[in-house]
Amino acid sequence: SDVYKRQVQDLVRKEFPNATFTKVKLDSDDGLYEYELKFYTPELRGEMKFNPENGALMEKELKYQVR
Repeated sequence: SDVYKRQVQDLVRKEFPNATFTKVKLDSDDGLYEYELKFYTPELRGEMKFNPENGALMEKELKYQVR
C-alpha cells in the first residue's frame, strides 16, 4: 500500500535524510516478499531491502561517490 511505501521511505530517510528515491517496489524473490528501495544522495548511491511484514532491514548496499 502507499502508506507502507511512505513508511519504508521514512526508514531510509532516518539514516539518509536527503535521499532521493529512484525505485520503491514490493518485490517477490523466491516466494518471499521484500520492499526494494534504490536511492541516491550527494555522497552515495544506495539500495536497501526491507521485510514488508515487520519493516526489518534485510539488505543494505552503499556505493560512495569518490570526489
